[in-house]
Amino acid sequence: MAKQIIQDELLIYTPKYSKETIAYDDEGIPHYGKNTHIPPDNVEFDRVDVEVSKSGYRPDVIAFKNGKSLNIEIKVSHEVDEEKASLIKSVQEPMLEIDLSDLTEDTLLDIEQFNWEVIQNVENKEWIHNPKGEENYEKNLAQLEIKVEQINKKIRKQKEKKKDFKELKEKKRELYQEDLERLEKAKDSKEIEDRLGKLESANSNLIRKQFQHIGYEEEVGPKIFSVQTDSGWIFQVHPKVWQSAIFLKFIQDESVDTIIKANKVKNWVVNKYGILDFVETLNSIKQKHKKIGKRRGKWYGEKGAWFFSDEENWMIDSPYKPIVQYLNYLAEINILNTDDDDYNKFRIRINSWDKYLAHLRRLRAIGKRRYKIAKKRKRVQYLYSKLVNLMNRRLVMKRIQDMIASEKRVFEQNEKEGRRCKKCLLYFSKLDGDSCPFCEHDDFKEVLISESSIKNAKHRHACNTSIPQAVEAAPIIDDSILNVKGK
Repeated sequence: MAKQIIQDELLIYTPKYSKETIAYDDEGIPHYGKNTHIPPDNVEFDRVDVEVSKSGYRPDVIAFKNGKSLNIEIKVSHEVDEEKASLIKSVQEPMLEIDLSDLTEDTLLDIEQFNWEVIQNVENKEWIHNPKGEENYEKNLAQLEIKVEQINKKIRKQKEKKKDFKELKEKKRELYQEDLERLEKAKDSKEIEDRLGKLESANSNLIRKQFQHIGYEEEVGPKIFSVQTDSGWIFQVHPKVWQSAIFLKFIQDESVDTIIKANKVKNWVVNKYGILDFVETLNSIKQKHKKIGKRRGKWYGEKGAWFFSDEENWMIDSPYKPIVQYLNYLAEINILNTDDDDYNKFRIRINSWDKYLAHLRRLRAIGKRRYKIAKKRKRVQYLYSKLVNLMNRRLVMKRIQDMIASEKRVFEQNEKEGRRCKKCLLYFSKLDGDSCPFCEHDDFKEVLISESSIKNAKHRHACNTSIPQAVEAAPIIDDSILNVKGK
């Protein structure tokens, strides 16, 4: 059935081809060259043949375009074995494997979904052999090996002359000088603005289609697909594309409470859209050296490449950061829930744009205060009692009267030096003992009481913003020694 679909559609979406270029110098230190990267693509064919034998093998499907062929294998129970893979590589024929082994019975019975799995899904596709990719890789490896050989010559020369670590570090860094300069230039705010503008223009049709699929209108509600994130510009598409794609892939119509892992989302976005080549190269170096450093117990295990400065390692962008920032934004606006025990894990709370708009209307109806109380229902009783105490003007005014009266009482006892209780804020003298006679608290502050302080006591205490807290801390006091009306 899958073969027939390909033959009928004359179309296939090919996955990204990516291969890391690495070589080790005489000291066992890895060096990374330009990564081989061919982005995902959709290929329209002129003709598709099924079960046609070729010299030594017979692929499930052979697709032709402009005189060139692509061999396609359908994996249901058995994957392409090593013998066939080796034969394909020896004759330099491109081969793609589509893995349909994990499809559920529901998917198999759903023609539209099954068609999507065969044609459009790039996650179940893998290159068995990509001659163009391998050729580019060999070129990148040869260039890297030339650089590594140059490094080895320098290492041997440095060993002979006993060069210090600083010189070696500088020489290592020179290999990536160009990429670092490109990254520094790319991080300029004007460069980022220009790049995002060009990407938005180039991706306008894709943005429109994805927005339509979601039912999203930028003029209605928050702009949840225009979220500013650190390093969101490093992807090969505009943020509106990858952010709306995350919503479509991982949130739209999924079950509430479904777990979303940020690392999985990051891998999917990078695989689907790719990132800038120099960012990918530098980030790969940084992450690899962090692993090596941790394994060796070295300082650069926490920072990155040992031959980069701290500022340079910090400058190198990771695709994980903008992804997790975006997911946290969705959690802030209640589309997702965070996990208290795992910052990489989120759970779906609202699974469609329409439901989110309804959620916003509901919030506006019940009001911000009620929403906050409902959200934090474990603290409702505490917040309510605190609000009542803080807003109870009568208790505050009574406390001000008591403060004025207690201060006057100390002054009339010919005591220029008094004590102010840190709990209830009332004044008492040394004659009253070391504990507050009003609330029995034993922590106080020594204060000077003068005739002028008595005259401006009313204004001074009325402006004291800590009185509500004092009322809350000591709501009941023994003011029987004060002659205050209106108790």
